This record gives sequence, C-alpha cells and structure tokens, in this order.
Amino acid sequence: MSNSDNNQELKAGFLIFAVLTIKIFLGTIMPIYAIIKDIQYGNTIWVIADFIFFVPVGTIRGLMYLF
Repeated sequence: MSNSDNNQELKAGFLIFAVLTIKIFLGTIMPIYAIIKDIQYGNTIWVIADFIFFVPVGTIRGLMYLF
C-alpha cells in the first residue's frame, strides 16, 4: 500500500467517525437532554411529546435548550 492509500483510508475513517458522532449526539443525547430539562421545568406534556416523537421533537427541543 502506498502512503496515498493510507491517507485516503484515514480521511474516510475520520469522516465516518464524525458523521456517526453527530448522529449519536443529535439522535440520542439531545432528546434525552430535552426530556430532562422538561422534567426540571415541570412541562409534562412536552416530556410526553419528547418521548413519543423522540428524534424529531426531542432533537429540536434539546437544541433549543442548549442554545
């Protein structure tokens, strides 16, 4: 293998790692963060919405609470 092939594999590996990290962050951590914040603020309806529509609603609300 040449050095160019190793560099391309390294770049591809880093790209895959970055995409998966963002996907895990937005798809898992943000909805859980939104649920925790809604529980702290006493918003029971939003907790149910975050839980039922975990990814779309939870992600957006988690980002809203983060920023």
